[in-house]
Amino acid sequence: MKISHRIIYLILSSCLSVLLVGGFSLYKMSYMNDKVHETSEFTLKSIQLLQDAEAAYLRARPPVLSLLLEQDPTKRTAHYEQFQQRVGELRAALKQYEQYVAGDPKDQKMLQESTQATEAFVAMAERVMSEARAGHEDKAKQTLDSELRPLVDRVSDTLSTHARYNYAEAKADADDVSNSFESSRHMLMVACALAALVSMALGVMTLRSIAPPLASMRDSFKHIGQHLDLTLRAPVHGKDEIAQTAAAFNTLLSAMQASLKELTDHAQTVATSANKMSSSAQEVSVAASRQSESSSSIAATMEQMTVSISH
Repeated sequence: MKISHRIIYLILSSCLSVLLVGGFSLYKMSYMNDKVHETSEFTLKSIQLLQDAEAAYLRARPPVLSLLLEQDPTKRTAHYEQFQQRVGELRAALKQYEQYVAGDPKDQKMLQESTQATEAFVAMAERVMSEARAGHEDKAKQTLDSELRPLVDRVSDTLSTHARYNYAEAKADADDVSNSFESSRHMLMVACALAALVSMALGVMTLRSIAPPLASMRDSFKHIGQHLDLTLRAPVHGKDEIAQTAAAFNTLLSAMQASLKELTDHAQTVATSANKMSSSAQEVSVAASRQSESSSSIAATMEQMTVSISH
């Protein structure tokens, strides 16, 4: 495998790890944000509405007793109007709560029970107040003790049960977000560790594939530079870029060695020719010297012959 491919794989694995970790983090953050939004927009508001309904219900009970104890018709009317105002607040809270129960059959059933208990209480309370306003106080008190009090307890129980259910749902949502956060943190730690291990493994593999060949080539270059030994060749391992560089360098050394050998052969040829030419020149010089000596001898002889003839 080429070094460039290893580096590309290393870069791709790092980018992929970042994308996976980032994508998973965004997904979990979106999930937790949705849960928090759901808790804030639905669960907490539904709890607030049930608290408002329970508070309106508790404020609706005193006017009933006050009307029974009051003898002044004007004040009785005021107590009755106060009761109707609290009942209106109670009904409005339960009516508004209906938009937060979609998709939860249990919550819908509890809302239905709370509404039925509330309407039964309102009907019986109005009956008690009507009997009292008609002058039948004893009958009104009897109705209150025998029929209204059980309804009071029923409304209290249904509203309290409904509120506890919403508190349990809110706690479940909070636990879900907390558990999701913990699981996300653990998974992110594992993912980061795996990404680091993969990147480290690829990095070590790349380093091991680069460092030894480069060190071997460096030693070969130093040896050739110090000793001018063109017979040495750099080791070639594999088919990556370093191996290709070493092979190209060996090819260069072979070409230089061949060129140097050719130059050496030409130099030897020139030296041989020069030696031959030197020998020939020496032979010519010897022959010329001998010819000069012969000419000198002939001249001396001619001179002697001339002298002898003169005498």
